[in-house]
Amino acid sequence: MYSKTTLIGRVGADAKAFEKETGLFVTFQVATTGREKVNGEFVDVPSWHNITVFGKSAEYVKNNFKKGVLVFVEGRLKYTQKVNENGQARDFCSITATEVKLLQSKERAQQVAESEQKQIEIGNANDDDIPF
Repeated sequence: MYSKTTLIGRVGADAKAFEKETGLFVTFQVATTGREKVNGEFVDVPSWHNITVFGKSAEYVKNNFKKGVLVFVEGRLKYTQKVNENGQARDFCSITATEVKLLQSKERAQQVAESEQKQIEIGNANDDDIPF
């Protein structure tokens, strides 16, 4: 039996690298979007996926997967159970990547990140800042 998952989405934050006795591994999150009907209208709803990468691919991800970059991830689903501070068991699903690819240039990813930052700044402007 084998589980296989494929995602195409944007990296939520720069990948984080960790060095262990067994070698380098990297973790990051990917956001994908689905459409759901809310109050009679279809809206985009993001889903966040936790990804772990080992081996040679980990070095590639560490150097190239920055916030906002469009990526392809393929891997195995991994389910774990953790107990929270209230003693309740919580189930978590993550993906152990077997293949990762950058789907856009670093330059394009930087443009996307800058554009998103400008949208945030515009959204935070008050009426006194608007020149008309």
